[in-house]
Parts: sequence; C-alpha cells; structure tokens
Amino acid sequence: MLNLPIWQLLFLINISMRIAHYNISQGGQNRTDKLKEVIKDINPDVLGILEAVDWNKEKEETKELVKELGFKYFEIAKAPKHNIAILSNEPISVNVINRNIKHVVLQAELVNLNICLFFIHLSPVSEEDRLTELDEILFHSKNYSRVIIMGDFNSLSRSDPYDKEFILQSLLEKGIKKYGENYLRFDVIDKLEKEKYIDIAKYFKKDHINTVPTLFNVDANHQVPLRIDYIFSSKSLLPYIRNIEVLKNNNSDFASDHYPFYIDLDK
Repeated sequence: MLNLPIWQLLFLINISMRIAHYNISQGGQNRTDKLKEVIKDINPDVLGILEAVDWNKEKEETKELVKELGFKYFEIAKAPKHNIAILSNEPISVNVINRNIKHVVLQAELVNLNICLFFIHLSPVSEEDRLTELDEILFHSKNYSRVIIMGDFNSLSRSDPYDKEFILQSLLEKGIKKYGENYLRFDVIDKLEKEKYIDIAKYFKKDHINTVPTLFNVDANHQVPLRIDYIFSSKSLLPYIRNIEVLKNNNSDFASDHYPFYIDLDK
C-alpha cells in the first residue's frame, strides 16, 4: 500500500480530463505549425476543431497532423465548407447533424464516461437562423442527462459586462449586423439558460474574457472584442467541472482569429 498522506491519495484518485474547442479559421491554412503549438499548449484529452476546411480522413496532410498530435481517435463531420473535426484520447461514438444546420454539428458520446458533447458552429447570418439551429441541437440532446454544448455560437450574452449601447454602435459602424440592428439580440444564450444549461464561463466569473479578435484577425466581423465562443453544461455535470480557460498566449495570438477555450473536469 502507498505510504502517502491522505491529501496525496485523494489527488491520485481525482483523475481529471480536459475538453477543448478551437475555431482554426479556414482550415488553418499556412498556420499548421502555429496551430500545433497551441494544441500542445492546451494539451486536451478531447478537442473539437471548428472550420476544419479541407480536412479529410484520407488526406495525407490531415493524417500526418493527427499523428503528430498523438490522438487515438479522429472523426470529421462534413459540411458544405466548414467541417468540424474531433480528436480524442477517449473512445467516442459520433453522430453528424445536418438537418436545419447551416454548417454542421458534431455530436460525440464519450462512451466510457456517459457524456454527450455537441461541437457547434452556429450561423453567422442572423439570430433567427441560430435559434432554428439551437432547436435542432436541443432536440438531439433531450435523451442525455450529461451534456456539454460548446463552440462558436456567433451569439452574445446579455450578462456580459460591457456597455451594450456602445457595443451596438461600434458593431454598426463597422457594418456588423449579425448581432442585431436596432438593438443587440441575446435570444440564443437566453434560450439555453432557460433550458437550464449553465454558461460555464459565467459560472466561474470569466465571462468578461473576449474570444475574438486575436492579433491575427483579418475577419471584418471580428473587429470588436466580444465573447462569442461558449461552453454550456447540463446541471448534472456542474459538480465535476473544475476550471474553464480561454488560452491567450504568443502562440494563440497568431494561430487563428478565435482564441481556444477549454474546461477541466473530473472523470
């Protein structure tokens, strides 16, 4: 028997895992080395890749990247352009959701942990489109008790601590209307909270941290600092979630137009 203090024994028993998502912008073209460094910095057990443009399981460049990153499992949900990929060291069962979705949704069950993940990239067009997509996601989630919904929501939360009138004017001055024209729209995040999903950044008081833009950003729609990437959890998982972070460092500043986001939770 190990001759260790009780606190060290408890630490050994408390096995944690890290789940991350990362919008890599247009497949990470010409930025593969930077993206690899960011992913190594995160060191996730499960990683959702948004905008996996031109990624293909049969493509040598994609296979080589996954091999270098060292993940055991790899699947892609195909979209007209903005694919979503999952890389995992946990066994997964994947379902691809296309109905009522502009891009695609990748639903993944962590089969040994009874957790259902939804990696999402909601429509950049309008809040109405995003609400339709959210209804589809919620329909697929209703049979699961332990759910995490994470990704690029292209949506705003009314609880975020910024001057809403100033933000609206800043957006409109730059021609950005997807968050509302006469007033900011919060319908998607409001609906998720009404459905009793927990905004994990808000729960850990980190909802003031913007997820766009990075220093790399050239997207006209990401010129105003905002939080548009989220991780939502069912209440049943909340006791197991230990931390949430937006990774901001020299690597993530220049690897994509979004910052990556992750949570740590107990298995």
